[in-house]
Amino acid sequence: MKFIILGKFSFNHIYFLLYALFTITREILNKYLNENNNKISQYFYLMYITILSRFLAIIPHLINKRLSKRIKEESEENTNEKGIYYIYNDKSDEFSKKLFISTLKVSIFQFLAQALLCIFYFFNDKPEVTSYYSLQIYLIFNTITQYFVSYLVLNFQFYKHHYLSLGINLFCIFIFLIIDIIEIVNQKISDYQFYIYIFMRLVKLLLYAFEDNYAKQVLYTEFISSFTLMFLMAIYETVMILIFSIPFIFLKTKDSGEAIFVDFVEYLKGAKLILSIIIFICSFLYEMFLLIIIDRFSPSHLPFGFILHSLFSNIYKIIENSSNNNESKYFFYMNFIFYIILFIGAMIHNEIFIINKWGFNKNTKLFLDYKLKEERNNSEIDEDEDEDNAFDNQNTITSERDIPLQNIVGNK
Repeated sequence: MKFIILGKFSFNHIYFLLYALFTITREILNKYLNENNNKISQYFYLMYITILSRFLAIIPHLINKRLSKRIKEESEENTNEKGIYYIYNDKSDEFSKKLFISTLKVSIFQFLAQALLCIFYFFNDKPEVTSYYSLQIYLIFNTITQYFVSYLVLNFQFYKHHYLSLGINLFCIFIFLIIDIIEIVNQKISDYQFYIYIFMRLVKLLLYAFEDNYAKQVLYTEFISSFTLMFLMAIYETVMILIFSIPFIFLKTKDSGEAIFVDFVEYLKGAKLILSIIIFICSFLYEMFLLIIIDRFSPSHLPFGFILHSLFSNIYKIIENSSNNNESKYFFYMNFIFYIILFIGAMIHNEIFIINKWGFNKNTKLFLDYKLKEERNNSEIDEDEDEDNAFDNQNTITSERDIPLQNIVGNK
C-alpha cells in the first residue's frame, strides 16, 4: 500500500498559473501608474477600471451563447422526432428573479470589498501608512477564510485531512505573525491609521471570500457561464459605483485640493493612458481566470493561486531590491520554505496529496470512489452467486422430485 497518493493534474490547472501571473502583473502596473505618489484619486480610478473591465466579458459571453444555441438547435432536431421534452429548457419569471438576486449578492460583496478601502484612502490623513509594511499573514488569512466560508455558504464538510491542512496553516500563520510583530516593533510603527488599514484589508479579504463562494453557488445552481456572471456583475457594479461616487463629486481630496474625478484626467494622457489600457485588459483577465477556477474547481482551490501569486511577488521584491542595491530582509528568503509547506497543505485540503494512512484517506473522493467501485463489484459477484445458487437449487429440487417418483413407479 502506498503511503502517499498524488491526484491527477489536468490542463485546467494552468489557470492557477495564469491567475497568479496576471495578479502580479496588475500589481506591478498599478505601482508604475501611481509612481509612489499615493494619490487618493488613483485608488478610485483603479476601482473604476476594475469594474468597467468586466464589460469585456460580453465578447466571450456572446460567443458562448452562440455556440450553446447551435448545440441546442442540433440537439432539438435530433430529439424532437422522439418526442423528448426537457424541463430545464423552460425559463420562468421565478428563475429570472432568483438569478437576479443571486448575482446581485455576488456583486454587493465584490463592490463592498473595493469601496471600503477607497473610503479609507479618502479619509486617511497619512497616505504613507499604506506603504510602511505589508503583513505576511494576509496570504494565510485569505486561505483560511476561503475554507471556512466554503463551510458556511456551500456546506463544505471538514474531515480528518482537512483538519490536518488547517493545522499546517495555523502553524504557518503563527510563524508569520511573529515575523510581522518583530517587523512592526523594529520599524516602530505607532500610527493608528496603519492598524485601521490592516483591519480594513482583512475585512476586504473576508468579503472577497464570501463573493467567491456565492459566485460558485450561482454558477452551480443557475447553470450560467463564468462570462455571463462577470458581465452581470459589471452591470450591477457600474450602477453601484455611480451612486457611490455622487458624494465625492462635492468633496475635495487632501493631496490635490480638487475633486477626485478632476485628477482622473492625469491618467488619460500620454504613457499613463497606454498603461491604463494595459491595466484594463489585465484586470479583465485576472477576474476571468479567477471565475474560471471557481467554476471548474471550487473556492477552496483558490489558495493554489494565492500561494503562486505570493511566490512571484516575493521573487519580484528580491529582484527589485537587488537592482536597487538594497538588501532583502531575511523573511523574503524564509518565505520560500513556508510557501512549499502551504502548497502541500492546500494539496492535502483539496485531495491532490492524499496520505494513505491513519484515516486521512477515509473521506477523500478517491477513497470513496474506490469503495463504491468495490461495493459494485461485490454486488455483481453476489448477484452472479445468487443466480448460480438459484440454478443449482432448481436442479436439486427437480432431482428430489424425480427420485421418489421413480421409486413409486418402480414399486408398482
